[in-house]
Amino acid sequence: MAIFNSSASTNPVKSDSYRTTRQETKNGFTLIELLVVVGITVVLTTIVAGYSREGGRQLALVGTETKMLNLFSRAKFLSVETFFGGGRSGEQRICAYGVKVNTSAEELFIFQDLSSEAKCPGTSNGIYNDGERLTGELNEVKLGNTAAVFGGSDLSEVIFIPPEPQTKVRRTDNSEVSEAKLTVKLREGVGQFVITVNNVGQVKAE
Repeated sequence: MAIFNSSASTNPVKSDSYRTTRQETKNGFTLIELLVVVGITVVLTTIVAGYSREGGRQLALVGTETKMLNLFSRAKFLSVETFFGGGRSGEQRICAYGVKVNTSAEELFIFQDLSSEAKCPGTSNGIYNDGERLTGELNEVKLGNTAAVFGGSDLSEVIFIPPEPQTKVRRTDNSEVSEAKLTVKLREGVGQFVITVNNVGQVKAE
C-alpha cells in the first residue's frame, strides 16, 4: 500500500519585493530646517550688531577723551610759546591761553586772554571774554553730533598764564578753586570719563 506524504517541507524564499530597503534621498533642506537656520542667523546677527554698536560708542568716547586732553595740553603749550614769542592778536597782546567749558552748547574751546596794552597783564583779566575764542578743529571739541554728552561739571574754565605757566581754575560760579572736574558720558549705553584739572597745571582723566 503506497503511502503518500502530503506535508512536504518547504523553505519559503522571500523575493526581493519583500526585502526592499527604504532609501531616503534629500535634495535640499526641509522647511523646518530652513526655519531653524534662519532663526539662529537672526539671533547671532542681533548679538553681533549689539556688540558692534556698543564697541563703536566706546571707541567714540575714548576719542572724545583724547581730544579734550589734547585741548588742555595745547592751551598750555600756546601759553608758554606766546610768552617767548611775544604773541599778538591784531593790535592786542596775548597774555595767556585758557580752555572754556560751555556745557549748554556742549563744547570746549581754547581762548586767548588779551590786553590792549603792550605789556601783560595790562587790561587782561584772566577770564574768558567775548571775542577771545579760537576756532578750528585743533582749538575746540564739540559734543553736539557725537555719542558723548556732558554728565556734570563744576569746571567753568582754566587759564594758563606764562611763563611757568601759572594755572587758575574756576568753577561754574566763577570762584577760583584748587581743583575742578568735568564728566563726560555716553548718550546711550554705559561708559564715562572724568577730567580733573588743578591749580598746579595737572590735567588727568579717569
